[in-house]
Amino acid sequence: MKRLVLIGLFLFAFVRVGAADIVKEVNSSVSSVAVYPDMALVERRAEVSVDKGINLIYLKSPVNPSIVDRDSVTAVVYGTGELLGVGYKQRKVFDYTREDARKMEDEIKAIEEEIDKLQARIKGIDKRRDLVNAWVEVVGEKGAKEKDALLPLPEQVGPWLDFIEKSSSDMEIRYSKLKRQLEENKRRLDLLKDKLRQINAGAGREEYVFAVRYNAHKQEKVRVVVKYAVSNVSWKPVYRLDVSRANKKARFLLQARVSQNTGEDWKDVRFSISTISPLKGIALPQPKEKTISLAILFENDWADKRRMVKESASYMDVMYTLKGDKVTEYSSHARTVMATYNDMGIAVEYKPQVTVTIKSDSSGQLVPLTEFSKDAEFFYYAVPDVNKSVFWACSIPADNKMLGGIINVFLDNRFIGKTRFSGASAQKEIRLALGEDKGVRIKKRKIESKKDEKLFGSIDRNNIIQRY
Repeated sequence: MKRLVLIGLFLFAFVRVGAADIVKEVNSSVSSVAVYPDMALVERRAEVSVDKGINLIYLKSPVNPSIVDRDSVTAVVYGTGELLGVGYKQRKVFDYTREDARKMEDEIKAIEEEIDKLQARIKGIDKRRDLVNAWVEVVGEKGAKEKDALLPLPEQVGPWLDFIEKSSSDMEIRYSKLKRQLEENKRRLDLLKDKLRQINAGAGREEYVFAVRYNAHKQEKVRVVVKYAVSNVSWKPVYRLDVSRANKKARFLLQARVSQNTGEDWKDVRFSISTISPLKGIALPQPKEKTISLAILFENDWADKRRMVKESASYMDVMYTLKGDKVTEYSSHARTVMATYNDMGIAVEYKPQVTVTIKSDSSGQLVPLTEFSKDAEFFYYAVPDVNKSVFWACSIPADNKMLGGIINVFLDNRFIGKTRFSGASAQKEIRLALGEDKGVRIKKRKIESKKDEKLFGSIDRNNIIQRY
């Protein structure tokens, strides 16, 4: 019965080819991905037949080597043996053997002979073209009595010229075809000679592979699973917000826009999305000493109060309860398959219930995560000092589970714009402008004006208070 070989995490230096190692190469594919805000943890799998003894298994991967965190590489092997090491290594690959080199030499010789034949045929056509051109010049030369004996009879001139024209056309077609064949053979010859020079010089191309060293107790087929962290991956929350005037509800659909540029597409992979940011580190912050001047504290306190007074006096909210509007209810629609939700205390994790495909082009793919509804309060909003217009708006409470991100707003199933939500920790409610109401206008009218005199130390202060 097969047993699980425990996860091995070793330094790259320990993954070496031993004298008796059996090298196995196998293609691998991404099976699952855990996406974080600034990176991803990728799992790739492969199945390979191993021989009894120490096997060095190379898992090929098109991933960009510059974005792989080599210290994060771990492996699991499902089989009856021991995992001896795992790493991400660079190796030199030779695509051709010495036997291939001998075949190339024979092919080069054959191509060179073919090029000689093509050049000879092209040279023959060139001579015939010169001969035809000479005859055309003779026929076209008037009054050349010394060449009369070479000229055809008058009644033969027409057919003779037709024959010359057809022959010239056929020669041009053959000439163009031979030229193309000659250029193609020269291109093949240069390519083969370049490859042969690389083989003779012992050169090869460089590639990166995941190397797993495994001691198999018997000949068997095993499954190899490798996990590693990569950058060039990110996700951002994107909301669709449907606001209904009829039932005063706001329905949120939270989606994740996932982007990646790792060098390979993720095709039909199992997916999870987390709010943890591993690359930010886990060190606890240390307090810093800071000397606070009483003069500075006093000055800043008054500065904040002056700012608050100024802001509170710069605008006025006019709110009315919205009643009596008649709108069409939402039509039925197909159910969206949502992800499962896991609250881990310090972060949340979503796991879509279907596989996902994300292309490696940074274009981004929207993945639905969850949806929820909240009560919406509708009101009119105006800032008379700035604008005489009255805006229809709504207020939606936020909760701790809501993440900051872009909100695409739909009013009664019609897109009206987008806004940005900073997150529940910084923003307790979401206020949305739903458009200007042309039928309502605000008229500014002064209702009170008074002068308030106060003594502040030895300074008299006069405050003028006006209410509108």
